[in-house]
Amino acid sequence: MLSESRQSRSTGRLPTRGRLIQLPRIQPSMPGTVETFAASRAPEGRLAEIRAYLAQLLDTPQFSASSRRGQLLQYLVRETLAGNGDKITEYGIGLDVFRKPDSFDPRIESVVRTEFSRLRQRLKSWYAEEGRRDRIVIDFPPRSYAAIFEFRDPNALAAAASAPRLVPEAPTQRRSVASWVWIL
Repeated sequence: MLSESRQSRSTGRLPTRGRLIQLPRIQPSMPGTVETFAASRAPEGRLAEIRAYLAQLLDTPQFSASSRRGQLLQYLVRETLAGNGDKITEYGIGLDVFRKPDSFDPRIESVVRTEFSRLRQRLKSWYAEEGRRDRIVIDFPPRSYAAIFEFRDPNALAAAASAPRLVPEAPTQRRSVASWVWIL
């Protein structure tokens, strides 16, 4: 310890051990306007638009078939719009959405993580197919339960809708040739 302080004085550099180094925050690089859990500062018109879109999204067969995922999405969006996105926890979701008892331990029971993963996958497939022309995109960043809302440009959506969609060629099946090696 003493040698470190002498070394840092002689070189003029501060020791990095025990210090917090602040890294630059990376901004999302998605096109369109992105609003995060600070949505409580958003105009009321945007909040109403998000709520109406959520109701429309929950009425689709993909989200109405599973009531748990629909309830989870509704809870996460509602809490995010209320400005509580940074306070959403796995324990709180277990109690409020899945009606778990107070003794619920998210480290042992993985129902929240499992359903959230399924919800994220369902949203990804929705926006890849049926929802690719939706004006609002709901997404969740990694390691967060707070929703991010992307407002797409209607002009860009119209241009994308008129452009021909390329269908990937079906992969050809290859026959695998197994080679056997005999060891005697």
